[in-house]
Amino acid sequence: MVLADGGEGLAKSSRTNSSVVRTFSIQREVSILNRDFLVREMYGTEDLSVQTRLDRPGFFQMTVEPDINPDQERCGHEQKYRTSDGVDYLVDPRGWATDQWTIKGGEILGQDYHWKRKSLGLAGPIKDELGRHVAQFHAQTWGQEWVTMLWHSKAPHATTYIIETNDDIPIEYLVGLFTVAIVRMDKCGR
Repeated sequence: MVLADGGEGLAKSSRTNSSVVRTFSIQREVSILNRDFLVREMYGTEDLSVQTRLDRPGFFQMTVEPDINPDQERCGHEQKYRTSDGVDYLVDPRGWATDQWTIKGGEILGQDYHWKRKSLGLAGPIKDELGRHVAQFHAQTWGQEWVTMLWHSKAPHATTYIIETNDDIPIEYLVGLFTVAIVRMDKCGR
């Protein structure tokens, strides 16, 4: 799998003062609702799991309210998701324009972060309040980003989602944001 920029252009981490870029892949797993994801560090040892439970969809070692449930999505309207530890994900959908997502960090992250999701697909940079590029999302269906821009697949293993990060934002919050956006796109489309 070839990434467009290979993590180049990410700012040095303000948390660790390191220029190391960590890369994680996310794959949709086979499950009853097709809303389970396996997250692996591509050149490391860290693994995370996002699992849908029938009694509480969207559980990923911290819960998100409202549950990550396509039936509760209000397509075309602003919506807020809150993790159990108080970090908010806000989405401002803009139709065919670039959606704006915000991670409201509060006391946990110390600042807010912004993701301008490309109008087609699920790629785009995540920047801090100073405009520093701290993470990047990519999505490739059958190994191609252009396919993902034309067609959103819910099929397990069809699309590989990639997170590149300088570790300014803990990976669980980036995974949370990305999986909320993926499940939201399952219902709302572009």
